[in-house]
Amino acid sequence: MSKQQIYLTQIIGEQYKLWLPGDTILLDSPTGTGKTSICLKLAEDAMHTDDKILYITSRIAKIEEFKIDTKDYAKTFIYITYQKLEQDISYRNIRALNEYINCKYIFIDECHYFTDDIAMPDSNASLSEQWLRTATTEKPIKIYASATAGRYFNLLRKSIYIPDDHVFTI
Repeated sequence: MSKQQIYLTQIIGEQYKLWLPGDTILLDSPTGTGKTSICLKLAEDAMHTDDKILYITSRIAKIEEFKIDTKDYAKTFIYITYQKLEQDISYRNIRALNEYINCKYIFIDECHYFTDDIAMPDSNASLSEQWLRTATTEKPIKIYASATAGRYFNLLRKSIYIPDDHVFTI
């Protein structure tokens, strides 16, 4: 007897409509369990209100793949890498940083970047991680997503309060 696959969209349902500005959400689930589908639901919501979603990931190839998945909502998204965010912070690109902060959602994909890549000698991962934790506390709803970020999620939950009903694990 095979076990039926569970998807984040089934677990979250319409709960995302109750998320408030400043909330932090954790999506801890394997590849293929609906993290992108959740982002599409957020995009549909944001599109109706002319809001934006900042989508951040560590690899340009991942952005290109994600652009294909979200092509119907392209005007809703701002797509950047963590390295671009770190560059904007380092060079004090206030216009870009304000644009990011004013998004309704920040979808922080592959957030294991903060624990896996932070040890790299040329990494500024701590810069983007700190900015996401401190500069974005009021407006955007932050969604941290990964299939392998258990260690980072534990660290994050020790440093900021995240209610249990904002943590979704498969």
